[in-house]
This record gives sequence, C-alpha cells and structure tokens, in this order.
Amino acid sequence: MLRKPIKKYWIALPMTIVMIFLFSNATGSDITIHTNKGKYKNYYHFEYALENKSIIGDKSNIKLEEGGMFELRLNKKQFPINAPNCKSGIILRMPWTDPDSENASQYIQEKKNLLDKIIALDNNRLNVVIELNPYIKLINESPLELELTRCNIFFRHAKGRYIDKPD
Repeated sequence: MLRKPIKKYWIALPMTIVMIFLFSNATGSDITIHTNKGKYKNYYHFEYALENKSIIGDKSNIKLEEGGMFELRLNKKQFPINAPNCKSGIILRMPWTDPDSENASQYIQEKKNLLDKIIALDNNRLNVVIELNPYIKLINESPLELELTRCNIFFRHAKGRYIDKPD
C-alpha cells in the first residue's frame, strides 16, 4: 500500500493538467505518479526501474508479436502499487501498433529495441514508463492512494507508440 505523498506538484499544460505525486514505497525508494486529467477520467503513469528480480520467468521466452506487442510478468512483491487481486504476478503488456498506420515501422522497431534491452537485462536496471489505466481504482485522492483492480498494466503508449517519458 502506498504511503502519504512526500511532495505534491502541479504543472499546467495546454488542454490538460498534470498532477505529480512523489511516494515512498515499502522498499523505501521513491516513485513519482503522474496524473493526466482526461475529459472523463484521470490517467496514472510512472517510471518504473525494471530489474531481473522484478520479472517472473525466463526473459528469453518473451517474443515480439505482430504490431510490436509483447508481455512479461512482474513480481507482485516488487511492484509499488497495491494489487490485492493478484496472486503472484502482474502482466505488463506492450500494446499493438496498427502496421498500416503512419510511422508504424518506426514505432514497432522502437518496441523491438525496448524488448531487446529487457531481454539483455543483467544486474542493471532499465527505466520503463507504465500506464496503470484502465484497471486502477482510486482509493484516496489526497493523499493519492491507488490500487490495481486486475493483474494487467501497460507500457505507456499513445497512437501506437511507446512513450518513454512519464510527463
């Protein structure tokens, strides 16, 4: 479960407001939750330090599928957002890119490059940006407290492209 935010920042952007909350998770490290206010709901995402110990299973079995899709399982105990309905793992998915869309080959190649880095992880960390929607429940708005309702999360993406920045 997330603790009380240490700091709160508000940044105004054209057509949207991004709220940023800094948390200390159970392991003592800080994570920053970015909240984009949408027309009908908020979108929550953050940068996650992916490590070998946070991945369940053999990374060499992770395959790039059509449209740049791939998925891996994260260890629930290593993940900073509470996931009470998940027994052990949380599925992290890279969404599909329509191969007929503009810049599709570039976006799929970027996803392949990311997957290659994940597979090559040794004793290092790889920062990835994770989108918590749509399976997220707001427990408390202030201080911000979130909980996963299902065992699925996604790499942050927009219009078929992986977004490697949290803001």
